[in-house]
Amino acid sequence: WDSDIIPLSSQMHLFDYEQKKAIFYTQIWHTTPVRKGYHESYTHLTGLEIRHPFKDQPMDSLESETWVAHLMVINRKFCSEYLRHVEKYTKSEKDRWMWAVIRMILSPAMKGVRDFAFADYDHYGSWVDEFHPDSFRVLRESYKLYHREDRSPGYAMGTCCPTKSTINKLNDMKLHYFVNEIHKGDNACRQSINMHGLEKGQSVADILR
Repeated sequence: WDSDIIPLSSQMHLFDYEQKKAIFYTQIWHTTPVRKGYHESYTHLTGLEIRHPFKDQPMDSLESETWVAHLMVINRKFCSEYLRHVEKYTKSEKDRWMWAVIRMILSPAMKGVRDFAFADYDHYGSWVDEFHPDSFRVLRESYKLYHREDRSPGYAMGTCCPTKSTINKLNDMKLHYFVNEIHKGDNACRQSINMHGLEKGQSVADILR
């Protein structure tokens, strides 16, 4: 669960208790560099090909749904399997999978896409889709159930979050959740700050003094 997600509805369910399956949401609009980094990093770390939630959607289409919905139910056993596989495939020591990820990100193969060189949701979704397909179900077109600003919203000085009226408006739209994603420095000007409290030209150290 990304920390910038705000749930909006009790209709949002992440687990089917009758079928004992996790419920996965989706997202669209992954641009070419994002897809390249996310997909190739999976192959570099596992030797496997990335998988999409729906096989009838073209992998290279912006409208193709992905696992990266900013939230996902993670089975610790399956996740551990994935990490042990990464360690074995990359010839890393046990519990040193993170160094394999860092080496991959810094490798020449990831040059030009290092900002998008790893995707936990894409990797885990692909892994369970291949090895544990009966453990989950995906909500097709569930990307329509959330809202995300086209760019990081600016907030008035001294605030950090959407207003109550904004949340009520989104709730009235019958949405399940709101992605309040803020990128460092975005809109940080003219008495505006972002989620990190950074004004233009500031660093984290400046606001911790």
